[in-house]
Amino acid sequence: MELDLHEVEEVCRDLYVRALKILPPDIKAGFAALQRQETSATGRAILDTMVENVAVAERTNNILCQDTGIPIYNVVIGRAVTFDGAGLKAAIRRGCERATKDFWLSGFWR
Repeated sequence: MELDLHEVEEVCRDLYVRALKILPPDIKAGFAALQRQETSATGRAILDTMVENVAVAERTNNILCQDTGIPIYNVVIGRAVTFDGAGLKAAIRRGCERATKDFWLSGFWR
């Protein structure tokens, strides 16, 4: 079986969008707890901005701002699958690139 690099690109795009659109409830609850506990005005302002960013992304169906990290894909390929390693890496990168072009980054400051 040969790996379809176009399909890899599509899946990587969809996974990246999903990861940046769906913030799990426990993470949202964690932000709320941090807001309640934060005593520094600067810290509270930063947390307020982060929470507002999440709300804007959800309200506008956009992805969350992802400027604090990079996407990492763990690829597991079974036996009897042939593929071009450089092509696979390029397909993953194209998928991520398309995700950020297809969906504007959220941000209430825009």
